[in-house]
Amino acid sequence: MNVVPAIFLAAWACVYLVSAKFAQEGSRRVPKKENVLSTGIVLLSAFFLPIANVGMSFGFGRLLHPDPLLRSFSRYPWILDTDPEASQILVISALGVACWCVGSITGMVFIIVKMPKKIHDYSFRGAVLAITLKYHPRMPSWYVFRLLRDFLMAAL
Repeated sequence: MNVVPAIFLAAWACVYLVSAKFAQEGSRRVPKKENVLSTGIVLLSAFFLPIANVGMSFGFGRLLHPDPLLRSFSRYPWILDTDPEASQILVISALGVACWCVGSITGMVFIIVKMPKKIHDYSFRGAVLAITLKYHPRMPSWYVFRLLRDFLMAAL
């Protein structure tokens, strides 16, 4: 389950590299770079919540035991909070969630900030079509709000 998004993102990266290297005007065999970038934003949107949810449930989900002083991970009930492995799992999960969630939201905010300056750049508009298609082109910030909502849903 955890490998599926990585497979899709790796396939997307391969297609992007091919389109960046071999795309020619009017070619039907190689997709345009803008279309591949737009597809990457769609993949980010599709996998944002599942990856954030898995990262948070693995590292931050807790299971209570009959003894109120004992707690363990919900995914790994045999590892208690007091075990040395617990701190490693917590740090890895926190770094993974921070990289994925903060990086994704920061990237989208960067794109949205650049949108007014590049309104007449058709290749840029084609690349961010996934953001402007669902929401009004003058209000693409709703995309970031949706990512924040998904992040908060995964956190709870």
